[in-house]
Amino acid sequence: MKKMKSLKKFSAFAPTLSAVLVVSCIGVSLKGYTAPVYTVEIPETVEKKDAKETDKELEETEAQESTQEGSFDLADGVYEGTGMGYAGTITVSVEIKDKKIVAIDVLSVEADDEAFFNRAKAVIDRIIDAQSLDVDVVSGATYSSNGIIDAVKNALTGEVSETNPVAENTGAGSTTIGQVEDASEYKDGVYYGTGTGFGGPLTVKVTVSGGKIASIEITETSDGSSFVQKASSIISKIIATQSTNVDTVSGATYSSVGIIEAVRNALSQAGGSSSNTATTPGGTSGNGTSSGGTSGGAGSTTIGQVQDPSAYKDGIYYGTGTGFGGALTVKVGVNAGKIASIEITETSDGSSFIQRASSIISQIIATQSTNVDTVSGATYSSVGIIEAVRNALSQAAISNDGTNGQQPSNPQQPSQPEDSTQPSITGTIPYKDGVYSGTGEGYLGDITVSVTIQNRTITNISIVSSEDDAAFFNRAKAVVDSVIKKQSVEVDTVSGATYSSKGILEAIENALKEADKATNGQTPSEEESSSDEGNSESSSGDESSESSSDKEENESSPDDENNTTVYVDGDYTATVVCTPDEDEDFEAYHLSLKITVKNDKIVAVTNIVGDGEESNNSYINRAANGTSKLPGIVNQILENGTLDGIDAVSRATCSSKSMIEACNQALESARRVTSTEESKE
Repeated sequence: MKKMKSLKKFSAFAPTLSAVLVVSCIGVSLKGYTAPVYTVEIPETVEKKDAKETDKELEETEAQESTQEGSFDLADGVYEGTGMGYAGTITVSVEIKDKKIVAIDVLSVEADDEAFFNRAKAVIDRIIDAQSLDVDVVSGATYSSNGIIDAVKNALTGEVSETNPVAENTGAGSTTIGQVEDASEYKDGVYYGTGTGFGGPLTVKVTVSGGKIASIEITETSDGSSFVQKASSIISKIIATQSTNVDTVSGATYSSVGIIEAVRNALSQAGGSSSNTATTPGGTSGNGTSSGGTSGGAGSTTIGQVQDPSAYKDGIYYGTGTGFGGALTVKVGVNAGKIASIEITETSDGSSFIQRASSIISQIIATQSTNVDTVSGATYSSVGIIEAVRNALSQAAISNDGTNGQQPSNPQQPSQPEDSTQPSITGTIPYKDGVYSGTGEGYLGDITVSVTIQNRTITNISIVSSEDDAAFFNRAKAVVDSVIKKQSVEVDTVSGATYSSKGILEAIENALKEADKATNGQTPSEEESSSDEGNSESSSGDESSESSSDKEENESSPDDENNTTVYVDGDYTATVVCTPDEDEDFEAYHLSLKITVKNDKIVAVTNIVGDGEESNNSYINRAANGTSKLPGIVNQILENGTLDGIDAVSRATCSSKSMIEACNQALESARRVTSTEESKE
């Protein structure tokens, strides 16, 4: 009991005793200890400290970035390398800085098609963004994409690709061809021949008239469009010299040889007597007079009038004239004794000039006469077209005594190779014989075709006009062969050229609709007459209404005369920059136009031009004029008189927006300064 009481008393002092005990222990442990002495520095200011920490962070960040992206262990500089594309060598230069790829430039492309290669160049941005060669190729341009990647790899590592050009697998031809003894005269007619270009077989159609080579048209080839276009310059030389012993074109040798081989193959079917010596070129190439030092042999800027025959024999006829760049060939379709269609099949003239000059074709068909005015700014091409049409019609003319003039042998059914698209069956098309035109919408604009029907059979389909890119459109034209073989428009489109394929098929279908109308006795004039009668009734009512409205307007308040318009009447021009969208598939260029303002309305939009690449012209044309289905910017503006509610034309959006912007700027220039604004000034 006493012990318990003592413990309770002791527990009351326990905290104090614990503290005493701890202090005693510390004292014992520190016995003999001497405290160290430290040098104390004056602290930095907060600003200096923060600045140093920031610099350190930046250095660490740069070091990390260098470690992550600068993975090419090469000295700064520019390195060159080569790879193999679809048809030949691709050479690039690669710039290295701080162990990174900062630029890749394409130095040369030996043979790949320009349209596909331009698409493939998107792989360059992918390499630079990823700082790696392990990137995806561009869909639709796989071989060219791989060629660029291999060229970059060769530049950076020295590794050489063992890939051969894919085009070799199709059987590329030769780069040399010997001379032959050409015949001095050939049998008139149309002949087909085949040679071997870079990409494989190359087929031509040769027309002989008056015993001479009148025209040569490439009908089939797998070679790149840019190389075929370059090689095609020898065609005018062959026609001008009447000889196939011509020089090949540097940079398009395979295609040149293929053309020469194909022409010789075709002419071998035309027979004729041989000459001991081949004709040599004269001072000019082409039949016209030389002008301006042009190498193509520019034709004349004037052409006289002739007395056109009153009727022609139905059929398809080819004729040649001389444009600015040399020979210009047309195909003329005659139906019911009248000129039904005219198609330019070959020309070396610039596309913008041909497009402008082509407007005379509709004049010739409308007037049934070749005595039409040439087009200002495209005079040489205009004269060439007129000459070629006259040359073709000379074969179809019916003389006053009712006999036929000079004509090609079987113009509708020329000699053709075994793989010809000429159908062997007849009787599936329930329409009367004739040549019928139709229009469909392609990728960049309308496509117009002429369809020839004979013996209830589609015997020929000609492309009259198209705005689509040549590389894709040439591929799409395969549907023409399919339609002729199947005698139906129910055929598959061409992969990689879907829009153009659909446009061709739609045009053929519309041409067949015209054939149906003609067969059933309904002519376009009857349709127009019927339509005009219906419109006549409604228009008379509208006229009465408008007259009443005008009367009310004239009888309104006399103060109306003092009202001012918003815009000053006159012509106004504007220029804007047309910039690409996120696809960046063209380089920015300047687009300019002129508007005419009258009574606060835009009554004309003219002089629409761009200063960029020629390939932009198709998009500008589509945006301005629209298609058979889509109204263009110009028509929309003229219909409204204002810029309200104007829709961009699909597949020409950038050009459409630029036109609207330019019209807005021009309209601002026309804005009238009000008295209030004048007082503010």
